[in-house]
Amino acid sequence: MGRPADHGRGRHPDLSPVADSTVHAARPLLESLDAERRATLIATPTDRRSHRFDIRPHGAGQTVLLEFS
Repeated sequence: MGRPADHGRGRHPDLSPVADSTVHAARPLLESLDAERRATLIATPTDRRSHRFDIRPHGAGQTVLLEFS
């Protein structure tokens, strides 16, 4: 998740899905998080052709937010 952008529409998160090769490059970052927090960044398969990614802004299972500059 990138830095919230403001393009005349107010601030909003910038979500960027990534492929396996990008996840491989991000492995050190992912491994630096405990398993519970890491799980909030990874989509889960719902069937053979789709995945689900829920963003929880607060509370139990709150999604980890990352800022890249």
